[in-house]
Amino acid sequence: MDTMNLESLISEVAGKLLANTDLMNAFKSDPVSLVTKTLGISLDGDQLTALIEGVTKAIGAEKASGILGALKGILGR
Repeated sequence: MDTMNLESLISEVAGKLLANTDLMNAFKSDPVSLVTKTLGISLDGDQLTALIEGVTKAIGAEKASGILGALKGILGR
């Protein structure tokens, strides 16, 4: 799998998780099953690890961005 395809899959999964609390909770409890089921494809161990790490970082960045935006709104900046 090339880097471009991996980034696309990370974006797809992160978007679905951020839009659905139930999926997010499932990801937190069993990320391997959720990613495999959500994408419907089979990945080798290294690819799956890279995908899960990428999704985790993407979700963290999105949540941090939302928190920063809320703080800027509160502070009037």
